[in-house]
Amino acid sequence: MKRIGVVSLALLICLSLPFSTAAHPSSQSSIIQWGENIGWGINENMHSNGSILRYALDSTAVPHRSSSQSSIIQWGENIGWGINENMHSNGSILRYALDSTAVPHRSTISSGAALWGGTLGIVENAPLATGVISVYSSMSGISGGFNPSYAATDSAGHLTYWEIRMNSYYGMSLHTIAHEFGHAIGLVDLGESKNRDKLMYGYDSRTATTATAADRKGAEVILGIHSTHAWGYRYSMTLSIGLKCHQQYCTVCDGFVPGHSVCIYNAQNICTLCGTPK
Repeated sequence: MKRIGVVSLALLICLSLPFSTAAHPSSQSSIIQWGENIGWGINENMHSNGSILRYALDSTAVPHRSSSQSSIIQWGENIGWGINENMHSNGSILRYALDSTAVPHRSTISSGAALWGGTLGIVENAPLATGVISVYSSMSGISGGFNPSYAATDSAGHLTYWEIRMNSYYGMSLHTIAHEFGHAIGLVDLGESKNRDKLMYGYDSRTATTATAADRKGAEVILGIHSTHAWGYRYSMTLSIGLKCHQQYCTVCDGFVPGHSVCIYNAQNICTLCGTPK
């Protein structure tokens, strides 16, 4: 999963100081001391100067940027897409080769790949392929599959080899082919019936016939097309004691920050962050 540019991490650090304005860390040692016995310590000669710590990746770190995604946002059934951080694509073009059993189905496979058009290119290119597609015929009850057992990744979870095996006995629908390509991109199966309208719903009863907006959001996070999250708040739950809570989420991809916060109300009893009435 690639991320582009500079990532901002909000540091939730509260300093309780005996003054009305926050003192600079260099003045702290004249007020308090710290160390092993209290469980934290400060480097007064080398420290951050703000509530946001920003970093950049050099060329050696870029392949490992995906490991920061799950520390920023979460995903799943409730937002309609999920990512396999340990097994995903590493580029805006996914290349595959056909073995001899798949060659007669070249046009159908290509049409299924085209259902991801506009988000990434999935093309047949044997010399540069990382994946192989084969076709068999069986009354197994399985229309096709991306088998992780046949896949290989590098240390960052980027797929270096993968296989898709399609079952022609069940007709090889375009949306089933596109679904299996979704796994090669790095998306996981969805299992709850409310997601039947998503391409990555894991059963053949899915109603989606192409990659949906939710499927594409997940793919864009993997590919780095969407890498800077735009944060908002939305109502999430009401506690048993009656307090309403909200959750921070990305208004673009719907990924959310783990945890819930109690709503804070203005004079009109409307939450100042999520807009929920008291």
